[in-house]
Amino acid sequence: MTRINIPKESSEIDEQWLSTVMKTSLKGQDVEILNISDIDGPNHGFVNGVKKASIKVGKTSIPLFLKFSAYPISSYCRMVQSYNCHHREVIAYQHILPQMIEFEKQFGHSDLEGKTPKIFYGDFDETGFILIMEDHSDSYFMRSVNQGLNFLEAKNALEMIASFHATSHAMILKDFPQIKQQKNWSSVHQSFGQDSWYQAEIEANFEALINDLSEEKPTLVWPLQNLTTKWRKVYAEVTNYGSNPPFLIHGDLWANNMMFSNQNQVLVFDWPFLGQAHPIIDVAHFIFVGLDPQNVEEWADKLLHIYCQAFTRKCRLYGIFEKSLMIQELTKWFWNKGIMVTIMMWIAGYKSVMYQKPELRSRFIHLLEKSYQNSPEYFTTISSE
Repeated sequence: MTRINIPKESSEIDEQWLSTVMKTSLKGQDVEILNISDIDGPNHGFVNGVKKASIKVGKTSIPLFLKFSAYPISSYCRMVQSYNCHHREVIAYQHILPQMIEFEKQFGHSDLEGKTPKIFYGDFDETGFILIMEDHSDSYFMRSVNQGLNFLEAKNALEMIASFHATSHAMILKDFPQIKQQKNWSSVHQSFGQDSWYQAEIEANFEALINDLSEEKPTLVWPLQNLTTKWRKVYAEVTNYGSNPPFLIHGDLWANNMMFSNQNQVLVFDWPFLGQAHPIIDVAHFIFVGLDPQNVEEWADKLLHIYCQAFTRKCRLYGIFEKSLMIQELTKWFWNKGIMVTIMMWIAGYKSVMYQKPELRSRFIHLLEKSYQNSPEYFTTISSE
């Protein structure tokens, strides 16, 4: 079969191109392109290009969501590409998630089925990628990042990701070939910390953050100045969970990468940071970024308990719970390493995201205060250690 060209410009994704792709995906069925358009407004991607389309197959209309590399490619996108992130996301939709669902069904009901978008087509090369998925925006909505999640949304999302973590854990421990054969699934977070472009971005953001807080939160200035002297060491510590942790994680789990129905059911997407790492990265990042500060204080321990219950139930179903120390580690690390790994993930986006998102910025400042309160050792100078 002739390989379809991966678009290098948004204009290349036209009706003729889409018709060719969908006829290939749907194995020669007649496909009528009803429309294709760019997405305006707040629901566009921070990094990638996105479009919507609608097709007709027989008598059935199917709404589509297209995600692709935005050109020209920014320096951040080039860094992301260098860690096979496009590869990871396409393989996640095409192979990893479907295989996990089939694995679940061997033990009964699948908790993951219907929790990610249906994929019609995906491909990648050394410069870009394309994903074509079913568009669920008629029945699901994306919360604004300035609007904190409600308790049921957070609960359902954490139960879903607990099933994902536990299922990946079982498949890795059982040497399931479709998981084991994948290459380059190491955590991208630790690798990012070793990238010179990313290091420069973090240091520039530290400077902007400290300048902003000099009048607003002067009590945080000195601790942050100390953190700047050792941030690489701290970053390496809170993103390092061994060479091959026996879990797959989403890697960027927050409200902008999921949608909810009116019944609070969750749909999780955007998987380019899929990799082997500790679930604390997903759990902490989701709770600390997704909830407003007052709800973090009220709900965090309850939600952590809900996650642990769901993970434990799933592992016992697979017969592998006795082999895992993850629950003890997660509950031990949540209020120190968990906060700090979230802070370090967001420092690099302070200028590009926080400036435009006031409520997200307020959550970030709350995390800094909480982290300094719980783990002052992260904010001491190297010379005083």
